[in-house]
Formats: sequence, C-alpha cells, structure tokens
Amino acid sequence: MLFVGLVCGVGGVIAGGYAGDRLTKRAPGGHALAIGLSMLVAVPIGTAALLTMPKVPFMVLTAATTFFLSVYNGPSAAVVDELGPPQFAATLQAVFLFGIHVLGNSSAPPVVGWLADRSNVSHALLSAIVAFGLSGVLFCLVARRQRLAGATPAGSSSA
Repeated sequence: MLFVGLVCGVGGVIAGGYAGDRLTKRAPGGHALAIGLSMLVAVPIGTAALLTMPKVPFMVLTAATTFFLSVYNGPSAAVVDELGPPQFAATLQAVFLFGIHVLGNSSAPPVVGWLADRSNVSHALLSAIVAFGLSGVLFCLVARRQRLAGATPAGSSSA
C-alpha cells in the first residue's frame, strides 16, 4: 500500500498539474476540467475496487483510483485563483482548504462508520465514491462556466 500512496498519489498530483496547465492553454477552465474528468474517471474504477474481492485486481484498481483522485491536488489552487480577484487569493485559498476539511475530512469518518454499521465497510465507502462523482460534475460545470465566460488563466492579466 505504501507503493500505491507514494507512486500513484504523487504521480496523480504531478499529472494533474501538467494536464491542468495544458488544458488551460487550449481554453479557459482547463484546470477545473482536469479535476472534474479525473474525478469522473475515478468513480467507476473506485466502485469496481470496492466491489472486487480478489487481492490483485483490488490492488490494481485501488492504485488507479488513488492516481485519479490525487489529480485534483495539482490544479486545485489554480482553480481557486482563477475564480476570485487576485487581491483575495490567500483568503480564498484558506477558505477553500477550510471548506474541504470541514465538509469532507471531518464529516466522512462518522458518515462512513454509521453506514458501515448498517452494511459493510466496502458498501459504506461507496458514499465517498458518490461524493467524488458529485465533485467531478461540479468541477466540469465550473470549467464550462469559465470557458463560456472567457476567464483568463492564472498568472495573466485581464485589464
């Protein structure tokens, strides 16, 4: 599992940064699109991992899921910066990080535990997969909004 976390997790972060930058060069909203698509790709793979019993397929699917769910770490800061005025960048980053930790990290264990008490851990973790799917849809909508609005990529001026 250390291999999965280090190689697939770090690989996803790096790939996400590159993918977000490349997509943003083509059109506004590329960073959000990279996150959204990676989350949506992770949903069926993660679902298959949670429902697979043999160890080798489980590990392969878990590695792939870890990779795709780590992609958001690279371009997420750019998305936050693109959506707000530059003078509020630090505050917006702080609010974003606070929000994901309060809404996700603090609420997930009790919810998954409550669901696991009523079924099993694999089925309870499917609730996280649903959250990732919703996140993917929302990031794709942000990308579409940015593309339609002609938002300027991070680091460029819109004077």
